[in-house]
Amino acid sequence: MEVTFDLNFLAENDLYPNEYVYMYCKHKQLSLPFRGMKVNIKRLEELGYLKIVSDEHGKPKSTVLRQKFIDLVEGSFDRMFAELVGTYPMKVGDPGNYRVLHAADPTAKANAKARDRYKKVVDKDPQMHAKIIRLLKVQLEHQREKLQYMQMLEVWINNRTWEKWEGFEIEQDETRNTRVFN
Repeated sequence: MEVTFDLNFLAENDLYPNEYVYMYCKHKQLSLPFRGMKVNIKRLEELGYLKIVSDEHGKPKSTVLRQKFIDLVEGSFDRMFAELVGTYPMKVGDPGNYRVLHAADPTAKANAKARDRYKKVVDKDPQMHAKIIRLLKVQLEHQREKLQYMQMLEVWINNRTWEKWEGFEIEQDETRNTRVFN
């Protein structure tokens, strides 16, 4: 069995790798790979990822995953694509000289090719969506003064342009923006 995950994704969702593996195996109805895996179930319940079911004596009997975790694993493609369309600039250029990069409505026919291509990218790995949005935000921050050079959304997806921004992180400083290469 192979389970892949992005540590940044886990950090953004306040999860440790062993907690994610525990809930992932429970969701996919797989046996846990390590019997001695330590997981703080009360913490996961407090975070809203699962519910502890107790027996008649009040002792924990089992756990049930909540929708919050299921959305992390499966995701809703319509929600993900709408977030991408909402984050990606719709038009760029100077007043009177605009260039449209995508339709405003995520379900518009003009977005159909971009939608199909994005579905292929994130369908098997919903965690990829969070990474793409994070890297898009890095690109937008870095190219703030040069947005007129942005690609059309469909081209951006086809070329997997977000991958070019991996390793860039923008730190906000009072005096200037700096880039940190990891």
